[in-house]
Amino acid sequence: MSNALSFPPKENLVDLSRRGIFARRGAYMGIGADMLGAPAPGQSFREGRLYLNSRRSTPSASPRGIYLAYFTPMYKGVKVACEVHLTPTELTVCTAYGRIRACFADDSMLYFRGENGLSLQVDVPMYGQEIMKKRAENACEAMFRSRCSLVFNALKGGLTMDAAWVAGKKSTPEASVFVEPDENGEFLLAIDESAYAGKIRAAYPAYDEALASVTADWEQFLACVPEVNEDLAHQRIVSSYILWSLLIHTSGCTRRTVILMAINSAASSWQLGHNAVALRNNLPLASDLLLAVTDAANADGQFADFVDDGSAHAQSLHPPTQGWMLKWMMRTRDLKKDYPRETLERMYTYYGRYAEWFMLARDDDGDGLPQYDNGDECGFDDSSAFMVHDQVESPDLMAYLALQYDALGDLAEMLDKPDEAAAWHKRCDETVEKMIEVFWNGERFIALSAHTHEVIETDSLFFYAPIILGKKLPQEIIDKMTADLLDETKYLTPYGLATETLTSDVFRVSGFSRGWVLAPGNLLVITGLYSAGKVEEAKMIAQRFCSACAKWDSPLLMNPIEGGSCNFYCSWSCCSFLILADMLSNM
Repeated sequence: MSNALSFPPKENLVDLSRRGIFARRGAYMGIGADMLGAPAPGQSFREGRLYLNSRRSTPSASPRGIYLAYFTPMYKGVKVACEVHLTPTELTVCTAYGRIRACFADDSMLYFRGENGLSLQVDVPMYGQEIMKKRAENACEAMFRSRCSLVFNALKGGLTMDAAWVAGKKSTPEASVFVEPDENGEFLLAIDESAYAGKIRAAYPAYDEALASVTADWEQFLACVPEVNEDLAHQRIVSSYILWSLLIHTSGCTRRTVILMAINSAASSWQLGHNAVALRNNLPLASDLLLAVTDAANADGQFADFVDDGSAHAQSLHPPTQGWMLKWMMRTRDLKKDYPRETLERMYTYYGRYAEWFMLARDDDGDGLPQYDNGDECGFDDSSAFMVHDQVESPDLMAYLALQYDALGDLAEMLDKPDEAAAWHKRCDETVEKMIEVFWNGERFIALSAHTHEVIETDSLFFYAPIILGKKLPQEIIDKMTADLLDETKYLTPYGLATETLTSDVFRVSGFSRGWVLAPGNLLVITGLYSAGKVEEAKMIAQRFCSACAKWDSPLLMNPIEGGSCNFYCSWSCCSFLILADMLSNM
């Protein structure tokens, strides 16, 4: 039979086997795929596995992981090979016998529609105290302990459940659902996900209605993302889709819409802010992203490091980049007009407490210089600056805090608090002055070991993060830092800025930030150069970075020598691309 139904891989919006996901904004479930090997000679289809992925938090001891169910296309009772085609709003499983299409009816219900006599087998492995049970003539429910419920309902065609109870395991460990076509060779399966016990709905939309709904939602989201230059236009769509697909709505500990780091990663405090900058034209969403960290703050002002629906993790932290975030947003937005006073008041109160917290809780030796307690906290996780010392007093943290103070002064002005505004701006200037006095050695920035004040001077890009201060730095420092960053024997590569000089003895393309071209590192340094008046230089580096993103689908890490990527999708890298592509195209 002709293989005309297949699609070349290049037509897929994203590659699901790269930890991509087919999902809708707000959904806690989505479809992933592992396509195994290459098609047989003369064929377009290959062996593959589609699975239902959960983005809900789960206890660390759970054996389940992120996988809820596995899908197998069938024809006359036999498994068939397939290809997967993905647009932002519809997934198509192509076989030699026809197609199975999938779309989201809403943020908790997924549809599968089959044709030409195709059927679908859904295997649902279950563990202790998890069961699958019959719910109606054509419906059943899978109850996943500490995770969620799934209701399978065949709206067209037939559904058969195979789930034997095993008393010793308190479960139906080998559960399957078989969806068969009706007399016209068609089926329509609805999968309804809930954090609580599931239910059969009173009414279900038609498949075409569901597809129209999700398409309108996607188009509304994309319309808020700034247009970019033609050579980056396709990657704007890809990166926007990744962000859209990683949005989760309120549930449990998540009180606002947030964007996950990746398909099975929580949202981090500074990554949320970076995403807010990329999506600043989507005012309600940007507001949620700006304020999500404030919901998980303690009485002392510390923000949680990571948040998801199940918990907030606050034993560690990431830099206070809320100042950078607000200052960059204010280049193109009037926040006083964009947001009601209560939103600005909440930012002012909580961002201020967080800035104060660093001096209260992270200045262990009382010298007025706050420290990181490990490399993860600075965002350059395995940076060479932390090879010997864990607790490090660094210029970048002082720069972040100074910019935070400055942004707080701006907020105070919007809130008609002139005396407080003047105090914050003065504190910004004093912090910049102290940072330069302590950490600038005349040629470059250095760091200090907390307590002993031993000098730390490595070749990490980490030391160039203070460029975010822009013109608040003396011109001499701006010029020296720019010269270093433009040196192609040091940091500048065809793909952006490397996180360690190419000639460093500890350079490596393993780990996280000792050589790779790191998306958020490039974002902060490049926008800093732009703010410092080095517009041409900033745009040149941004063009290299964005072109590489367009080639390799905005990965978090790119090889600075050979090109290529670490090969997984991440919202952090996508927002970095969108911000820098917007800077290139529109600023």
